[in-house]
Amino acid sequence: MKSIHLFQSFHYDVAYMDTFKGYLPRCLEIIDAGLDLLDEYPEFIFNIEQIILLDAYWQRRPENRERLRKHAADQRLIFCPGLRTMPDGNIPSAESCYQNALLSRRWLQENIGAEPGPVCWVADIFGHHAQSPQIYKQLGYDLYMFERGQLENENAVDFRWRASTARSC
Repeated sequence: MKSIHLFQSFHYDVAYMDTFKGYLPRCLEIIDAGLDLLDEYPEFIFNIEQIILLDAYWQRRPENRERLRKHAADQRLIFCPGLRTMPDGNIPSAESCYQNALLSRRWLQENIGAEPGPVCWVADIFGHHAQSPQIYKQLGYDLYMFERGQLENENAVDFRWRASTARSC
């Protein structure tokens, strides 16, 4: 039997049409709204993709830290992929991927008491290095999921991109 899990995710494009500072007030409002929905609806699940925003929220809204911890402990506030920022998929350095993930995992554990989700969901990056599944498997992710870079026609197919952890990067 297969299971389908639905959740609301907050996607953030770093410096797409504005600076980090310019986007930040709206980002904080979105996280506020997500927490309010978590408080109101016990079945609601909210995802924050990038820890850079959670860190900024943590610094600017200390009154909500316990709410963050509570909903994360209930596994209703999730962090997928839980990287500091989305990686550059076209020219990744394995070391930058590792540091991005390790710093974020440390921040989540020390502040929220949580781990990132088991899926490395890179929703909106261009390009995917052939070793991406292997790199993220070594970082503790069970799955690598992406949206850009797939065929956009009626002949598109589903596929499994398997990673081998036999050799270290």
